[in-house]
Amino acid sequence: MAVTAEFTAVVIGHVDEVAAERLGATRVGTVQQDPVGTFQVLLDPEGNEWCVVRNIGR
Repeated sequence: MAVTAEFTAVVIGHVDEVAAERLGATRVGTVQQDPVGTFQVLLDPEGNEWCVVRNIGR
């Protein structure tokens, strides 16, 4: 029996892509931008995908 779970997390605080890379994260693709802000997809050391999101004006 296989169990698959997908999680969505909201992190309140400051996250920097460079600092995340120092801790083992890997960038996936380039920074994406839309009218609301930007986001960068990263992988943690175990291969889990997550994003750094920045709102425009912050």
